[in-house]
Amino acid sequence: MRSRWCIAVAWLGVACSDSHGARVADDMSASGGGAGSASGERPMTAAQSGDRDVDRDPPSMVGTGTTPPADAPPDPDHVDRTRDPSALPPASGDDPAQPPRDPDLPSSDIGPALYGHWFADGQVGDCIAFRDWYSFEPGGALINRAIDHNACSGVRLVSESSGGYAISSRELEITLVGPGSERPFDMAEPLVDVASRFERFTYAIAERPAAVSLPSETFLDAKAFHSLDGKRYDSSRFIHFLDATGTALFMQQVDISLHMSHALPVSVGRVVDVVVHAELSQFDQASGMVAMTDTIELRYLADVRDEAGWRVVEANAGLSAEESNAAWQAKLDDAGIGGHPAWAQRLFQAHFFPSQRHRPYDVTLLSSTLPEYGRWTKSPDAPPVPVNAP
Repeated sequence: MRSRWCIAVAWLGVACSDSHGARVADDMSASGGGAGSASGERPMTAAQSGDRDVDRDPPSMVGTGTTPPADAPPDPDHVDRTRDPSALPPASGDDPAQPPRDPDLPSSDIGPALYGHWFADGQVGDCIAFRDWYSFEPGGALINRAIDHNACSGVRLVSESSGGYAISSRELEITLVGPGSERPFDMAEPLVDVASRFERFTYAIAERPAAVSLPSETFLDAKAFHSLDGKRYDSSRFIHFLDATGTALFMQQVDISLHMSHALPVSVGRVVDVVVHAELSQFDQASGMVAMTDTIELRYLADVRDEAGWRVVEANAGLSAEESNAAWQAKLDDAGIGGHPAWAQRLFQAHFFPSQRHRPYDVTLLSSTLPEYGRWTKSPDAPPVPVNAP
């Protein structure tokens, strides 16, 4: 999707570059480059993926982090999106044959599940316990607060941003005035004030049932995959920050597609051949990082099993969490992960792990974290009132 990234660079107002620029420790990270096809290659379609002999050894990762030249001709379909964050390009999974993307304001079935208060745990230490709070109102209004649940001097408000949100059957879009909280790990301290923040991601929500001494909890996964046919799954995440003039300060985009050799659901014990195609892009004005792109493709074999009422499609089945992590890293190393720029390696590995789950009765969504945890946890109560509240 070389043209896609040129469009992104155009509305950022910066030049393309061949430079190799960085895995992000939180929801914003990447990985890229090995031998094989160039990053300008189009993703493999589900039809091209086809059914394979699952006994065949998976090929190495392919895709080198090349970027179109700065003097590439402009895209005739380009729309200037600098001033209007809502007019963003569709997720990589969108195509003309599929229904158009229509992010209604909270009128879809997901609305009631999203309404209310959510939090993400942040830094914890002596006398500090940061939480990022998001309060979603039925009318589409959103308030984001960073609160220090300080055990020494009382609850303290660190920052507060207001904005709005829109939801569709597969994506959540957030617009905030100011920088908001949960700043991407790879983002340097901006040189000027952040006027607005826009974020869009594929999401899923699920409840973890109560067990033993643990109460039930509801989580939101911000790196979920969505599918229309159970064979191709797409996950997209985009975030950017603008200053008061509409100039981009930071941008990060991750588009990952999974192509299953057999449409889900499949029976327990079945082996599925999974092809991964990831397109990554990042720009950071403060660090001097020009807009860079990278493409990663790899294949692995996944076993299918049941766990706690969910169907799991995963590589390295039967291993402990530590062993599974080591085995996946070894697979990436063998496939040439080290040949990709450091920023891309971090971003890819922060967004993808080869263990995806779905409910047996619903194959439209895959998640690597649900129902055990997610980016946000739903709170039955509103955020606490800080001692320094205005």
